[in-house]
Amino acid sequence: MFNLDQRSALIAVLCGLATAALTMAPLVAGFFGMVLGIFAATPLFVAALGFGTGAGLVAGFTSAIATTFFLGPLAAFSLVIVTAGPAIWIGHLAGLVNEEGEWFPASGIFLRMVGISTAIGVVMGSLLMLNTDDLREGLTELMAVIQTQNPELAVAGNTEDFADRVLRLFPPVLTAGLLITFTINLLIAERFSRARGWILRPKEVKAFAVGLPVWAIAVMAIATIIGATTDSTIATTTNAIAGAFGMGFALVGLATVHAFARNFIGGVGLLTVTYGLIILFNFFAFLLLALIGVAETLLGLRSRATPPTPSI
Repeated sequence: MFNLDQRSALIAVLCGLATAALTMAPLVAGFFGMVLGIFAATPLFVAALGFGTGAGLVAGFTSAIATTFFLGPLAAFSLVIVTAGPAIWIGHLAGLVNEEGEWFPASGIFLRMVGISTAIGVVMGSLLMLNTDDLREGLTELMAVIQTQNPELAVAGNTEDFADRVLRLFPPVLTAGLLITFTINLLIAERFSRARGWILRPKEVKAFAVGLPVWAIAVMAIATIIGATTDSTIATTTNAIAGAFGMGFALVGLATVHAFARNFIGGVGLLTVTYGLIILFNFFAFLLLALIGVAETLLGLRSRATPPTPSI
């Protein structure tokens, strides 16, 4: 797992440089660069999944050094905390296999991705709370300028109240976005590594393999209630938890839809409608998927669908 030959080390270094380039893309390529930046973790996942934890560490170290050279140590530290560290750990877990030949379960990896997203959201949300007054003032001034230049974009109510809502929504939106990003990057990296014949982990049908434990429902419910009924600083933490676990159950719900789509003639139509709803109605679509995810966790809905032969 930690032994690297010359070829693996070279690929790991290239993966690290690719991550550094994707991290810097938003600064040099505008909106297109921001889109590319979403996939900064993919090369690190490729290194860790394809060649083991040692390759992941080499890739992460390379990306940190390159980012330090171009953007400075603070940017490199952020890269390590938000991208490299989580990607290497998740890749490490994906490569674990016990003496009986059982690989670390996909549901366990997914739960830890939810936990990582929560931790990052709590830390960043807490840092945000240290400068709440300045951020509120800045958002209020920005909204005033926008409304002056574009009256049609005026928000209902007081701009200060709107700024407060934005700050309150930041932790859950951040954690939900991080979980989606980690999931997409991991899936892309796995497909690429498997296509190249690098990954040893056997194929799994993610629609049936991914899930959350029952106790996660209680965690999400309690965090949501506390976050919705209090204005104290603890709301930052509870909102971050609610966002991560809520999106976690939404992804479990999406996996459930995929599981049933594989067993019905109209499966393509079902998936088309599902993703269409996600694109058009974002929040409400994810809320519906989260309810499906909770129902799956409590009732085992996917047990009624027969898992097909694993495929890429």
